[in-house]
Amino acid sequence: MFTQFNRPMRGNPKIMISARGCCNHLLACLLTLTLACGVAGCGPSFGHDAQFNQGPGLLLSPQEINEIKQRLQQEPWQQAYEQLRMRANKALTQKPSPVKGEYPLDKRPPRWHYKAANRDANRALDMALMYQFSGDDAYAQQVRQVVMAWVDSMDTDINGYQAGIELSITMPQLLWAADLIWQSAHLSTNDKRAIRAWAHDLGQAAIEAKRFCCGATHNIHNWEWFLISAMGVMSQDKAMFDYGIDQYKAVLSNRFEPNLLLKSEGARTFEYAWFGLKALTMLAELARHQGVDLYDYEVGNGENRVSLRKVSLAHTRWFLDKSYPGTEPNYDLVVKEELDLAEVWYSKWGDPEFKQAALVKGRPAYDLFVLGPVTLTHGERKLQIVKPRSKTTH
Repeated sequence: MFTQFNRPMRGNPKIMISARGCCNHLLACLLTLTLACGVAGCGPSFGHDAQFNQGPGLLLSPQEINEIKQRLQQEPWQQAYEQLRMRANKALTQKPSPVKGEYPLDKRPPRWHYKAANRDANRALDMALMYQFSGDDAYAQQVRQVVMAWVDSMDTDINGYQAGIELSITMPQLLWAADLIWQSAHLSTNDKRAIRAWAHDLGQAAIEAKRFCCGATHNIHNWEWFLISAMGVMSQDKAMFDYGIDQYKAVLSNRFEPNLLLKSEGARTFEYAWFGLKALTMLAELARHQGVDLYDYEVGNGENRVSLRKVSLAHTRWFLDKSYPGTEPNYDLVVKEELDLAEVWYSKWGDPEFKQAALVKGRPAYDLFVLGPVTLTHGERKLQIVKPRSKTTH
């Protein structure tokens, strides 16, 4: 059974049964509607007993935001903040370009839908961060416009692996922006219900899609697991959150060669190996903000022990030494697209190789895919496990 929610900008969600749903069977239809209409009325039930840190809390906690504010007059964070302010101010005047209906399957250039999703997510995050750092409601108001444009326009079905990849990269960043303005007066109760319903549908669609491409163990699925867990937090669905966490653990158990290279990446460019590690790092960062430690989760014993720290350090040393064991060591592409990861790794573990790599990238760094101004938000600070706050009431 599959349920979709038609979400107008104002008013309560309206239930629609998907064409591939169960309307040929009256009893099944009634059961679907019963499950979708919780005790509070017609609307999705999201597992309200889950104690997720959200609003804000997806990838930055209130305490972390306050800590960042304290160093905005120090370098390199001052420069990063000024760059953020300029981008956010420019974004205030730009209209969103959401996909209308089903997300396109076409991966041929110019791929306007992917560019639009990435651009709108980047802009929304920049403005949401400026709202948190400055308190200016104008940023929150525009973030709301961008987020709700996508929520109200784009269907959540995932049809085809390319759509799944692109949505897994872009939508968590967009909804992180929503998380950062969650307490703003510009985000109404109906907006929050619509966002949560949409996030839940998107996460469920990713679970139902099973695999986007390339077999059961391809590393592109790391992004799928991140999307599912992020949508679980946004919709307050613990089972959905746990789904991605369990997959992370499975990746550490069976997706690394004895030399710590991600399986199947040896025949591709070095950047793809980093791309797979970025998704795992984003999932670990998401989990950290919900009181779950994936950063230091380990499998195996002795020399066969595998952890995110161990594989990240191996990849960083291959980059610094120009000793990648795969067949296409495109180090310049790693610098261009993935090396900002070193900021997060250095803040978490402190190994000097991570800082050296971060400096090769240059500061302040900006991550186009999820973290945005990563030097500003994650550079050189302790990444501690965030304890769950009281249950959300929104």
